[in-house]
Formats: sequence, structure tokens, C-alpha cells
Amino acid sequence: MIGRSLTSCLLALMLAQQATGQNNDETPGPSDVVEQETPSADPWGDDWGDDWGDAWEEEKDSFWHGFAEWAMAVRLDRDPALEQRRLLAEVRLRLEADRQWKGLDLGLKLDLWRDEVLDETAWKFREASISFSPWSGADVTLGRQVLTWGTGDLVFVNDLFPKGFSYFAGRDDEYLKVPSDALRFSQYNDWFNVDLVIMPEFTADEFLSGERFSFYQPSLGGIGVPAQEPDLREPSGSDYALRLHRLVGAAEWAIYGYDGHFLQPSRQLDSGVPGFAPLEAIGASLRQPWFGGIAYVEGARYRSTADRNGDDPVIPNDIDKLLLGFERELATNLTLNVQYLHERTRDYAALLRTAPDLLTVPDENRQLWTGRLTYRTRQDRLVWSLFAYHSPSDDDYHFRPQISYRQSDRWQWAAGANLFGGRRPHTFLARLEDNSSLFARLRLNF
Repeated sequence: MIGRSLTSCLLALMLAQQATGQNNDETPGPSDVVEQETPSADPWGDDWGDDWGDAWEEEKDSFWHGFAEWAMAVRLDRDPALEQRRLLAEVRLRLEADRQWKGLDLGLKLDLWRDEVLDETAWKFREASISFSPWSGADVTLGRQVLTWGTGDLVFVNDLFPKGFSYFAGRDDEYLKVPSDALRFSQYNDWFNVDLVIMPEFTADEFLSGERFSFYQPSLGGIGVPAQEPDLREPSGSDYALRLHRLVGAAEWAIYGYDGHFLQPSRQLDSGVPGFAPLEAIGASLRQPWFGGIAYVEGARYRSTADRNGDDPVIPNDIDKLLLGFERELATNLTLNVQYLHERTRDYAALLRTAPDLLTVPDENRQLWTGRLTYRTRQDRLVWSLFAYHSPSDDDYHFRPQISYRQSDRWQWAAGANLFGGRRPHTFLARLEDNSSLFARLRLNF
């Protein structure tokens, strides 16, 4: 409720501000302002007088900006479980506004889109937040925001903020992260920096539901779509995330903590309705220069507090995660990033004793390799890239080649593919095999 109320208040303030400009015979125009992180601000004052109009006159040309985008993705083969050959077919409008007033920073990102695959027209705030500095060295952001931290490149260990599957449908990488309604407090000092995130309303991952993607169905013993969308019960109460971090010389270290819930439905409640099991996590990371590049290591332990012995087959067991990564420029404008992720399931013997289907039990030690190769040409306007996932333990893969071109500050386009495969259809990447596709996007910035 806090996030929704704040969103409504922000929109009202924006509209009121626009009306003020129009009453003064001044209409805001579009801008080519590039999105950037909002700087810290001074404590906001008590006077809500005519200064609002003065600030509006000074920055009227930079109020609204954003983009319009057309996106399409088509499956390489027909999916017997879904009639639609198209995986993505949409037109999207993004409106953004960034305002500073009396030590208060207002941020707004609104998406409106027409989705031909789902035959729907919808809108959503990706950001609707207020930021301010209550005292020197402290920042507060309240409202809807996209949260992320950790060291991995599209591999998340201590980042337990919601994510989606839009990335696998061909949308921009930005849409891999799902916004949360949250309060974020940051304190900076000489010893270490603190980030505390409080999420009063639970936000789950955008998990697979069968509307756009087909995936492994235990009842079918293969890939398909569920007969109906599952009825889920979301947890009550707040989720908390904490990070302590500091830069020591050229090395950056961090310690993480999380007290909340799994973001994917897993727990079968007494009523028979799936829910989200409670989760505690603790971890750490280190990132520093090494052999002419950047090396990083990140680890975490996930603790399933609703199943401490690991003998409940519908709740994920405790998991230890370790990520190793290295990034380096191999030649001018050619960069390589390589990562190795190891996940160890604890209380594995108990899991084997209670699992209803041993064929779908994950390996005790899951391994994942990723590689990203990026080549930039034409003054960084033309970018060639390949991101690849491969799991030796699951024997599955995902390849994402892409080419993007920035024709001007206003026009840019991208095209590529999402290719999935594997030996066992229930593993994370192989379950999406029938969704392999080609995609293209055209964007107009304003």
C-alpha cells in the first residue's frame, strides 16, 4: 500500500507541475537527456511556495524524455503447446521525468505498451520514487525502484530482488529486473558504507505461467503449458536486505544479508495453495584488479527456514553458492567476461528420500559457466556481442548473440537470437527449448 499510495501522489505532483507551466504559457518540450543516477540532495524545506514555479521555469526543457520502441520475436520452430509463432510483438512508450526541488529528487518512469501476443494494452510504473538526504552522508529513496547489487554479470548470488523472463523474450536487458516498492537507506562514512532495503509489500519474480512460454510440466513428463494459471498466496510482512561495503585501495568488498522469502513459488500451504517459503541468506563479495583485468568472487548461503532438515520436497533445500568471475579487454574494443558458478545443495540425502520424482531432482553440485564477448566498432556505435550459458551438470545451454547499432542520439536498433537446448527437459535452460527465437527492436529516443 505504501508503494501504491506514493506512486499516486507522485503522479499527482507531476500533473500539477505540468499544469503550473501551462498556466504560465510555458509548455515543456522533449529532451535528449540521458538517464543517470540521481545525486544526493540537501534536506527538503518547509516552504511549498512559489519556488516550485521558479524551478519549473529553469528546467522546463528537460522535464519529459523517454523512448518509443517496437519489438518482435519469432520462434524458430512451431511450438506444439502454443498456437502463437510470435514470442513477442509489442509497441512500447516510455515516459521519464527527473526533477529536483528544495532538496527533493523526484524520479518517474512510466511504461505504456500494446502487446499483440497476449492481446492486451497495459501500463506500469518502473520507477516512481522520492529521494532526499536527511543529513550529511545519508540518502533515502522511497517508492518504486529497480534494486540490484552484487558482482555477477547476469548471474545473481546475493541479489535477491525480483527478476523476470522478459530477457528471454528478446526485450532489452533492462527488463530482466522487476521493480519493487521499497524504502532504501544509504549511509556513507570512513569505515564502511551501509545500504538497507525494506520492502513492505512482497514482489515475486515474473515466473513462467504458460501465457508466452512453454516449459517443463511434471504432469506431462515433458514440455507444455499448465492447464490453468496457478492460484498463489503471497506472504505478508516485510522483506529486508542489507549490504555493508567499502572500497579499500582498488579492491571493493561487501557483506550481504537477507531476511525474506523465495521469489519463486515453492511452498505448498495447508490449504493446498502454493506459496512462497521464507528465506534467510548471508554472503560476501570481493572485486579487484587482477592480471590486467577485473576479478571478482562472490558467495552466499541460502537457508530455508521452513525446512531446516531438508526433508520437505516442496521447499528448496539450503544451498551454498560460489561465483568466480574475470573480465579483461583482449584487444582494442574487444572485451571478454568469464564466470563460473557452483551451487551445492545441502541435506541432499534427505531430499532424495522424500522427492516424489527422482528424475527431476537437481544434482547435488550444479555447475554453470558463462561467457560474454563484446566487440565495439564505429566509435562504439556498432556493438557485436555474444552471451553464453552452459551447465556441465545439467547438460543444457543458452546462447544469445546480438548486434546493436546507434544510428544517432535518437535512433537505435538491435537484433539477435535466444537459443536454448539440453539433454533433460526439466533443467533450467533446457525447459525453454521450444522458445528459441529471433528478435529485433527499433527505438526512437526523445
